Amino acid sequence: MGSNCATNNCPSADVVSIIPTKTNANGNFQILINVSYEKTYNITVKKENYENTTKQLTLNNNSQNLSLEIDIRGIAKVEGVVVDAESGMAVKSAEVNILDKGYGTGDDGYFIFQNISAGTQTVTIKHDDYETQSFVYDMQHGKILRQLKFRRRIRQRIMPHGFIQIFHP
Repeated sequence: MGSNCATNNCPSADVVSIIPTKTNANGNFQILINVSYEKTYNITVKKENYENTTKQLTLNNNSQNLSLEIDIRGIAKVEGVVVDAESGMAVKSAEVNILDKGYGTGDDGYFIFQNISAGTQTVTIKHDDYETQSFVYDMQHGKILRQLKFRRRIRQRIMPHGFIQIFHP
């Protein structure tokens, strides 16, 4: 029974099992793989309070001492309260959006987002009775947005006043 390793169709004896490894104090890691044909590996980095990150690495029998840089981003829990800027009262049923996630506030104006990418993010608040507002925040692990103040929408009322006289010649 033959095998065709050039097309990644090799018998199971050729499968390389990689034991999970940890990075050192400098964030470096080393994996030793004996490769006799071209194969693509998924290298996944996992750390608590960080996003899981996967990079693909293709190796063949000419691959030696390759370096792979993998950047990981922290995750943040974002919570806070939406309040009326004038009265300080909680705004219920406001829509709070970060990235592609959106949640409505409860009766107490409270909102919470789990697993938001750390870094600079835009928070947008919407409500029918208020102006839509956006705030830019630097999301950090453990940082809590305490209060987001929301301005009421100013509604113009036009009250007709006066009279019109019509003359017929």
